[in-house]
Amino acid sequence: MSETNYEKALNQALEEALASLREKDLKETAFRSGASCEGDGRLKISLLNRAADVDLHQGRIMIHGSPADIRVSVLILHYLLRASGSPLTGQMIGFKEIPQGALYFQPFRNRVYLPVLRILEKDQAGFEACAEKIGGERLQAGDLCFRFKVFPYVTAQYVWHQGEEGIPPDLNILFDASIPEYLSTEDVVVMCEEINRTMKSVNL
Repeated sequence: MSETNYEKALNQALEEALASLREKDLKETAFRSGASCEGDGRLKISLLNRAADVDLHQGRIMIHGSPADIRVSVLILHYLLRASGSPLTGQMIGFKEIPQGALYFQPFRNRVYLPVLRILEKDQAGFEACAEKIGGERLQAGDLCFRFKVFPYVTAQYVWHQGEEGIPPDLNILFDASIPEYLSTEDVVVMCEEINRTMKSVNL
């Protein structure tokens, strides 16, 4: 079966990111991203409470001994390339406040926001259990709130409001204001999809 245009674009993005990272000083990259150097051409980085191993010689990324999905591989590489080393600010912002967030908001709503909202409305207890399994930290905000440490310097905070008579349920997904220094807006969408996918994968 021939590759689709989307698959070709993903493969091209992967190869370009690998080539760019090979040109970097990996010790500096590790310092700026919170990763660790694991020998020549290798980095280890935390992704949602899991260790991701980046091998630039082999051109592959492994998570728990299995090859990472190509979208996740590109996400990890983009984080490593973009990371500035700036600490978290503690100031939380919404998706629309990220540069070009308004342009990407509809895909974000369809691919991230609505699926999570449906799950919370049907199975709040199941969501809580899955969030805790992947390392989510429960916070006091809204009717339910979890903060996920996705990368060493990137968090995503899910705040759910159950709603009441005349007010529908609502979900806010918030990020530290430093997130543009670590991920592009498109990568933020992919990152949140990975949070949702990882929660779904532990709900066995």
